[in-house]
Amino acid sequence: MPTLSEADSKRVLASHGVTFPSERQVADPSAAVEAARDLGHRVVLKLGGEGMAHKTERGLVRLGLVDDDAVQTAAGELLAAAGP
Repeated sequence: MPTLSEADSKRVLASHGVTFPSERQVADPSAAVEAARDLGHRVVLKLGGEGMAHKTERGLVRLGLVDDDAVQTAAGELLAAAGP
């Protein structure tokens, strides 16, 4: 059985009444900064994609980002780490 993406998993759970914090999907560091401003800083960034499981274990999650510079840097690092 294939692994569901995080987004697909959340859709399934939401259909059963589970709620989640607000989130945005973005494609580049600048968009990540804009999303963090919109959501309010102290955000989490995760690199996502089809078949991408175990993000934490693979070092693809950044926690507690409190300002634009931290978000910009973390987003750049995560994109640089993108790969199979």
